[in-house]
Amino acid sequence: MPMFHVEHMKNRFFPAFLAIFAFATLVSCTKADPEAYRNDPILQDYIVQQGLVNSQIDSTNKQMETAKKDMSTSVPQSGQFAIHRKKKNELEARVAKLAQQQQFWKLKIESRALEAQSEYLQAYKDKKEWPNKQKTESYFAEKRLRVAKMQWDQKDRIEEYKKSNQKAKSKDQPSGQ
Repeated sequence: MPMFHVEHMKNRFFPAFLAIFAFATLVSCTKADPEAYRNDPILQDYIVQQGLVNSQIDSTNKQMETAKKDMSTSVPQSGQFAIHRKKKNELEARVAKLAQQQQFWKLKIESRALEAQSEYLQAYKDKKEWPNKQKTESYFAEKRLRVAKMQWDQKDRIEEYKKSNQKAKSKDQPSGQ
């Protein structure tokens, strides 16, 4: 009976292993990633925005508990009771507004996920780059404009001018002096 050597096994099973590995690699590389839409930067920004709203709701609810406690301990027929009631009502209105924003972001996330998934599949089909950098850059540029400070503040503008002037001067001067 011949002896079984590792060399015999290598000669028989190695080509079969290579063929199976190559086939699996080819098959797996041709499928679209079903979860790729989660890497969309716009979708991720929406999720961050929803998280901020959620944290604002939590902090406002804590403030509301404090306001309710203050209102219950204040003396009726006093000015303090009216102040605490007004603060509680303002906080309730803020919570209602934040709940609307939370619902807005939830719907926005759902619609963007569907849109991102269809964009990804189309880009995958057309063998194009995804996510579209131009669309992403325009979204973030629009966002910067949307959240920018809308009032002219002379002190801030002077400080910005001084900082930009110092940067320009430091770039103009050669290093080593």
